[in-house]
Amino acid sequence: MILATFLFTLSLIIAYYFFIKNNSKLLLIVVFKIYVLFYLINISENILSVYLFSILCFIFLLVFYPRKNLKVNFKEFFLILIIIISIFIFSGCKTKEKIMPQIEKNLKLTFIPTDIAVTDGGKILIGSERENKIYIVDMVSGKTKKVINSGINPVEILIKNNFVYSANKTSSNVTIYNLLNGETINLPSGGQHPSALEFNAIKKVLYVANIGSSNISIIDIDKKEIKDKISTEKWPADILLTKNNKFLYVACKYTNVIQLLDAEKGRCLFTKIDAGVSPAQLIELDKFNIAIINEWEYSFNQQSTINVFDTRDYKLKYNILVDGGIFRGVLSKSKKYLYITVPLKDKIIFVDIKKKKKIFEITKKESGPRFINISPDGNYIFISCQTSKEVTVIRVNDLL
Repeated sequence: MILATFLFTLSLIIAYYFFIKNNSKLLLIVVFKIYVLFYLINISENILSVYLFSILCFIFLLVFYPRKNLKVNFKEFFLILIIIISIFIFSGCKTKEKIMPQIEKNLKLTFIPTDIAVTDGGKILIGSERENKIYIVDMVSGKTKKVINSGINPVEILIKNNFVYSANKTSSNVTIYNLLNGETINLPSGGQHPSALEFNAIKKVLYVANIGSSNISIIDIDKKEIKDKISTEKWPADILLTKNNKFLYVACKYTNVIQLLDAEKGRCLFTKIDAGVSPAQLIELDKFNIAIINEWEYSFNQQSTINVFDTRDYKLKYNILVDGGIFRGVLSKSKKYLYITVPLKDKIIFVDIKKKKKIFEITKKESGPRFINISPDGNYIFISCQTSKEVTVIRVNDLL
């Protein structure tokens, strides 16, 4: 549309010389009539401007100028020529409308799914809420290829360096599975009801948020033992490790605070009050900003908030109002959009971060969409629907 805008500017110059300078009132009436015509056939505004002024200039050149016996200087003629050529270049052009996300398939399951992780090789790892299993399912066929003997109710599944890590909430343990040789190890989580994981690949330690005992445990992967524990505010629901591996952000769900922990020294550095109503998840948007996914809705407007937290001054920059009762989200590959599940309303919503609003939604009645993840290429999102016992695969299309 940059070229169209440029041509529009040239058209304004021509309009000045022909219509205003020569006081052609008749052409102003033609302007209005052609504008109405183009409006009715729904041509976009930029292209409309190019067509409109180009046609007027062409009409004036062929009809009115000869009658008035006016001379056209070289500059005016050159500008007219550009406008006329642009008519053929943009003929039939319209602004491309975004292709919105759409459901591609539903993979039926025999169990209630929890968290989902996706491999580069086209496999989906799906936890089972009431079993001590993680199913490895083929993305195309939907068939189970392998079963990992995990703890019960894996609510967070990570894939790092050919290893699968899961936080098993009901059995209060952590599973470490080797994708190369199939070895499985189950370890105590260091607390009650582990809800979230982070992995430090350099130090080979696993951070586990234990929502039932209000602490973060640090597990040495090589030694297969708990290295340390960090006390937190009540109900730590999610954790986020910074890129330099030095700090941990903790979302304390029912105390409505965000804490900053020193991951190396094992102590609390800062507690941010009023992070939102029931912060359930932290999503890193860019180098400085973190999105806080707040689960509960406000009673007065039935909406939840996504609060954006600036790590430079530890302040909330702004909030995005969305449907109430959101559960979990994931960032798009372009980092322009958030994909959010709303199980209370059977919706998957799509939020434009820059515009600070919801721009699209998919409703899946009686499905209960909760856990969500994204394919490595960013083209698909996978939703575990607990009510309908299925995984919904959505192609994100232009909301990539």
